[in-house]
Amino acid sequence: MNISDFRSLWLGQLASTLGTWLLVVGVPLHIFDVTGSTALTGAAFVAETLPALVFGPAAGVLVDRLDRRRVMVAADILRALAILAMLLARVPDQLWVIYVAIILENGAAQLFRPARQALIPALVGDQTRLPAANSTFGMIGLFGSVLGGGIYAAFGFSTLVVADSASYLLSAIGCFMIQHREVRLPSPPVTFTAGIAELQAGLRHVWGQRLLRGLIVVTALFYLASGALTALLVPFARTQLHLDTQRYGYLLAALGVGYLFGSPLARWLIDRWSTRIAVLVSVPWLSVCFGLAFGARDYPLAIAAFALAGAPAVVLIVAVATAYQRCTPGRLLGRVTAAFLTVEMAVYVAGASAASSVAEASGVMPVVTVSIVLLGALVAMLPVLLPRSETPSGPSSSDVVTLPLTLPLTLPLTPPRRPLADADRPGPHGLARTFSAVAQPGTHRA
Repeated sequence: MNISDFRSLWLGQLASTLGTWLLVVGVPLHIFDVTGSTALTGAAFVAETLPALVFGPAAGVLVDRLDRRRVMVAADILRALAILAMLLARVPDQLWVIYVAIILENGAAQLFRPARQALIPALVGDQTRLPAANSTFGMIGLFGSVLGGGIYAAFGFSTLVVADSASYLLSAIGCFMIQHREVRLPSPPVTFTAGIAELQAGLRHVWGQRLLRGLIVVTALFYLASGALTALLVPFARTQLHLDTQRYGYLLAALGVGYLFGSPLARWLIDRWSTRIAVLVSVPWLSVCFGLAFGARDYPLAIAAFALAGAPAVVLIVAVATAYQRCTPGRLLGRVTAAFLTVEMAVYVAGASAASSVAEASGVMPVVTVSIVLLGALVAMLPVLLPRSETPSGPSSSDVVTLPLTLPLTLPLTPPRRPLADADRPGPHGLARTFSAVAQPGTHRA
């Protein structure tokens, strides 16, 4: 990486994402081992997503008003403190503390994630570098999932909590070291009416772009199924594959191996073709892999299927993030990012809560089957949802009513950005990316 500010951001995220993956493994295992309840295990996934429903849209408005670097530093410190509260849950009757801590941690994350995604285009300075930049954050879970299972088995849940909290503090240091400063116009006073108007401006922009409109529907359907499958992953691993903690960690590590291959694949597909082609390739691939993984009855097949699913997961995350970053003016990017994250979390919590409740009564596998069928239906709808060619428009009509917030994000001494119409044109002669980095966003989440 040859951009020092992006390097600082990436190194901080290396620490925090590694720590987060420790708890991605540890929290559901801890709850399931203590309670044996599929519903309570699924409730942990639901708790992760509730803050997005309550705070997500408002977070996007705040991110577009405030200094994004400072927002990330403050959010990381809040997350570090929230995670430490899990240490108070020492007996089964105190598990509610873990749920509260998860909600607080993810509440702060609603500020951090749109701030990071909105800041990336300014740090890389060139739209041709966006696929590579977005793909750098997904590979980090490779080691976290293995370490999570190993540390949980060897040292217990408390060690995982302390490690995750420390990782957020390291991320805060990395964000603090970013030298880029945004140039801003004075913002009007924060009022409910102004906030609603600014939120509506971001939503109008999403709905006014054909590609973004299709992608947000794809995102909704995919995360509905993904939420259900994620909530059932621990019960599936325990009851169907009979995995211990260490082998469960290896199962998630297989996803991480796929992430390593997904990074260059995402860049190649978007560089040579388009974000649309990347989505058309990744969603069917993921659907087949999930079907194989959750249909497996032996461990080697499950490991192989999860490894194969890692690459298209990165491709999908990178393609969606690159599309909305390219199609959105900098002053709206926080709100547009928050809109996608809110939709992700809303349908994710719906899928996770419904799957956990139904599986408690009917068993895991019937719910898994319905989720795989939903993914198959999404595959059939892709050609209709995504336009064959997309020429992003200039500033949307929403800009007319948007209150002045910030100037477009740019870095000094960087060349002007290429027109948006050329940024995502499909065809064999796609844009060559000069930024060499490795895997992503999103989000997460499988």
